Amino acid sequence: MRFVFVIVAWAGLSASAGQAQELGITESLRGLSFARNGVTHTVGRSLSASDSAANLRAAIDPACPPSCVQPMQAAPGVVTVAELEVLEFMAGPVAEGTGLLVDARLADWFARGSLPGAISMPYPALSPENSFLPDILQALGARRDAAEWEFDAAFDLLVFGNGPASDMAGRAVRGLLDAGYPAAKLRWYRGGVIGWADLGLTLKEPAG
Repeated sequence: MRFVFVIVAWAGLSASAGQAQELGITESLRGLSFARNGVTHTVGRSLSASDSAANLRAAIDPACPPSCVQPMQAAPGVVTVAELEVLEFMAGPVAEGTGLLVDARLADWFARGSLPGAISMPYPALSPENSFLPDILQALGARRDAAEWEFDAAFDLLVFGNGPASDMAGRAVRGLLDAGYPAAKLRWYRGGVIGWADLGLTLKEPAG
């Protein structure tokens, strides 16, 4: 199944006095808007949005484990990205219908809020012990040819978790690689939801 996306970016808009709390993302980019499955998602930046990071951080067990600092690379061959690359991924593969933003956190974390346009794919679902893993791979565009999986038409995936002290995204990436997903089709956003919110970037509203 493929999705239909529409993308709109706006640049160089001047803030009015009533928008004093609104910040630019870069000097030339004020925000980004894109549609997925008929729902429009907007990414902007504001001082008030960074409050979400404190709320998320307060809910995390700071002990290691589970909150151990992660390396710069989730797995060999998988590119680590930062916020501007995430936005480029939204404006590129996501907008073109060839990429997906994957929130690898458990469902209760996803319900607290996520990156705009992200889908929930908790890392345990990508374990080889999950009997539904073949169905997930097929939903991602992989095709089985006899005993082998073929990934040429599969989505490019940008995977993220809570942040650099969370291993959920790394475990998801490694699960995908173990299933045969090509490293070239995977990206890891190490900053995660907390890094995104720390910069005041828009989070999708929590469920409920």
